[in-house]
Amino acid sequence: MKLLGSLCLASMLAVSPALARPSSEPVEITKVFEKLNLSAEQKAQLKVLREGMQRQVETNKVAVAEARAKLDSVLDGESSDEAIRTAHADLMKHRNELETQQLEHMLKVRALLTPEQRKTFSSSRPRGKNGNESRGLAPNHK
Repeated sequence: MKLLGSLCLASMLAVSPALARPSSEPVEITKVFEKLNLSAEQKAQLKVLREGMQRQVETNKVAVAEARAKLDSVLDGESSDEAIRTAHADLMKHRNELETQQLEHMLKVRALLTPEQRKTFSSSRPRGKNGNESRGLAPNHK
């Protein structure tokens, strides 16, 4: 579920430092976006994208939480294997939708960056110990 979590956060931080950074956002991401020297137009566009994404993510997080609770409920009860599989499939569907939303959002953010800004972002953004855990992807096998 971590897929593009940092990317989503990154776009949230793309707005001017004058806009207070929410305490849940890593300082490392803030520093990365400070290096990009975003134009006023880019900051405004990213703010609009971020606000729309926040609404979508919150809605889908609720669906994921509800699906998780449903799976826990059927696991704890005397439900059939099929009911458990169905609840699990529903949870996975909602998680996938959330990750897809995050990916699509990041693609929109990337489209607003210049090639030089993309290169700076790519080389500067925080990564997990294998180079990509912060995005929820498989270990990097280079």
